[in-house]
Amino acid sequence: MLAQSGTLIANKSSLKPGDLVAFAKTTNENKLVTHIGIYFGNNLFLHSSSSKGLYILA
Repeated sequence: MLAQSGTLIANKSSLKPGDLVAFAKTTNENKLVTHIGIYFGNNLFLHSSSSKGLYILA
């Protein structure tokens, strides 16, 4: 079950610290969230990778 709320942010400059960022892929019938991270501000994004563990992208 996917959430039916939230706001699409088309421009990265609109992100605020603490925003959850969801990455999705679209299948024939559904849009599936495949990855989530947290925006820290100043172009820093925290996420976890199965190959690299927890890290911050700048």
